[in-house]
Amino acid sequence: MAKKVTLENLAAQMAEGFTKHDKQIDDLTESVALIVKHMATKDDTSRLDGHFVKVHTQLASIEAELKSINRRISALEDAVGNLAGFVKEVVELRNRLETIERHLGLDKKVPA
Repeated sequence: MAKKVTLENLAAQMAEGFTKHDKQIDDLTESVALIVKHMATKDDTSRLDGHFVKVHTQLASIEAELKSINRRISALEDAVGNLAGFVKEVVELRNRLETIERHLGLDKKVPA
């Protein structure tokens, strides 16, 4: 059986609904107040601009140095790669020299 709608029942339901919304509005107001309390101001951000420029300059310097190091490492890799063939040839020549010395009876080891 449906409950009879009276002015008193309707007023009570409305008051209960408004109470729920008032709590939600209070919670929202507290949240906004907390955000505003910790929010940066224009003065705060303008002071940070100088720091950002300084950090950017330092990062650019680090980037340039890293590029230089990378170029130097590449040059070393190229040089070592070229030397690898020479090392093989030197080892082969030492082996031939040792063979010749043994053949001649000299048996001298060539210092490494």
